[in-house]
Amino acid sequence: MCGYQIRNILPTGLWIDRGPLDASTNPPFPAAKVGDVYTITAAGVIGDSDASPGLEVEAGDIIHCTADNPGGLYITAQSSWNSLQANLDPDDLSGSGGSGSPLFPLSP
Repeated sequence: MCGYQIRNILPTGLWIDRGPLDASTNPPFPAAKVGDVYTITAAGVIGDSDASPGLEVEAGDIIHCTADNPGGLYITAQSSWNSLQANLDPDDLSGSGGSGSPLFPLSP
């Protein structure tokens, strides 16, 4: 058996699991650094406010930080996060009309 583990060959800082995030309480985006990842444990909205709607997420979705940021509302944090949706139909990802990837940037 090889004693060399995969963690020794992957670059660091690309995907750092920061644990669960319960969106049912409509939390702000967490303060984060590049590579931080949160797994949504309950559906809800992240970064919602009266002035700006937040990001709707479902249990199993993942948010991935692409730029260091202080967190907060969707309107200010959206360019620093990507979301990975867990509930996509594979048929929607290929062929006509599909994006080809379940990873979508939050900013336009």
